[in-house]
Amino acid sequence: MANTSAQVLTDSFSEILAYNQGSGSVNFYMAHGGTNFGWTAGAGIALYAEEGAGESYQAHITSYDYDCMVSEAGQYGQPGIGGPNKYEMIRDAVKKHMGCEPPASPPPPTIKAYGQVDLQESVPLLEALPQLWPGDGIVSRRPLPMEEYGQGGGLILYRVKVKAEALQNGAELDVSSPVHDYARIMVDGKVVASLDRNKKAKVSLPVLDTFSSDQDLVTLDILVEGIGRDNSGSKFDLKGLMSQDVYLNGDLLEDWRVFPLELKDTALIPFQTLAGSAPKAVSSPSPTPTFYRQVHFDP
Repeated sequence: MANTSAQVLTDSFSEILAYNQGSGSVNFYMAHGGTNFGWTAGAGIALYAEEGAGESYQAHITSYDYDCMVSEAGQYGQPGIGGPNKYEMIRDAVKKHMGCEPPASPPPPTIKAYGQVDLQESVPLLEALPQLWPGDGIVSRRPLPMEEYGQGGGLILYRVKVKAEALQNGAELDVSSPVHDYARIMVDGKVVASLDRNKKAKVSLPVLDTFSSDQDLVTLDILVEGIGRDNSGSKFDLKGLMSQDVYLNGDLLEDWRVFPLELKDTALIPFQTLAGSAPKAVSSPSPTPTFYRQVHFDP
């Protein structure tokens, strides 16, 4: 997070106010730290140090505090960061410039430490899919970015049927262009690999020999998460699969079903109560994507 000098800020503020015989005007960005929620995080894109190595995608956290005069929690100054109180210093500068006492500050908010949070409900994403998107998804000959399906953010699930024999000796999945921004690859509901925007568009799938001898087709799912949009430059930062050309062992995959999961209404998620108050232990190192929830009532 940003950490700027309180003295430099105050000096610059006073200098601007004194401009043009004391008629200067100042707007603060930001005067009050804030928090983004949902899928509204930002991101930055920088070039790698090595020439030709591509771009480095760096998602931002949803905390936009920026060491400003009023903290993200509504406190005056920055108690968590320490140092001089910018809020009081700016008030003193206003008092000096105006020649009168500024209005009294509102009382600071009450801040609580909630401690450990035990997640009490969960449901695997694939189990919740019929409630989140009833039916068999959108028919799409080739996969497209989520915006092409009218989706503004969140998760998007691309599903296609492939021959089981193509996966029994290991396979290579090639999505032709890095995903935006992170993807889990699943075969019949089991996570087998992942893709990342900062990595190659190809991934090797493990040997999968657990299919029954008479099983012809299996379900290949690519679940893509849009983590945060680039907030610099002039390009549209689309999310999902960036190429229509997805290959398995060199064979082009077609006839997809697509499930846009913007999750605007989380009441649709059919949560189930966990045994006890904590999440169940995961037996696999690559668990299926799962929703967790804890409801807290603050007296």
